[in-house]
Amino acid sequence: MEIIIHPKNFAFDIKMNVMVFIFYLLAMIAIPVILSPHSDDYIGIIVCCVSAVFFASYCVKIIWNYFWSHSGREIITKREQCLNIRREIFGLGFTKQYEIAKMQGLYLTPHNNRPAGYIPEFKEDCRIAFDYGFKKINFANGIDDSEAENIIALISSACNLHVFK
Repeated sequence: MEIIIHPKNFAFDIKMNVMVFIFYLLAMIAIPVILSPHSDDYIGIIVCCVSAVFFASYCVKIIWNYFWSHSGREIITKREQCLNIRREIFGLGFTKQYEIAKMQGLYLTPHNNRPAGYIPEFKEDCRIAFDYGFKKINFANGIDDSEAENIIALISSACNLHVFK
């Protein structure tokens, strides 16, 4: 069994992201300038480096979310006694493997009403979930109810899992 899920294109608010980008850039420049005349040590340089790390991580997050919403996909496969969930963009990604014996129930998660421009997160906006030990595993980001129900039916029949309503 192999299921390929392409997420829907999310609203991507350029204005909001540009404003946050400018804020981080100004913080990265202004904070060391303000602190440097008042200290004899390297506090300004340290603060600048920390700001640069936060700035770079935000840029990576924006780029990842943009490409995920336009060309990302999730591939769900059943191999022997495991369910594999692979998330990839342009063929690069990561795969997580779950033993079917440890999986408990399969269910739909409710839609989250997010404002336009919200940057999607895997854990918050996924439509299908199952319990795996003490964890809740989420996947199938950005699909509608009928697609989710079809996918749940396929997975539950292939893996012999109980479906919670």
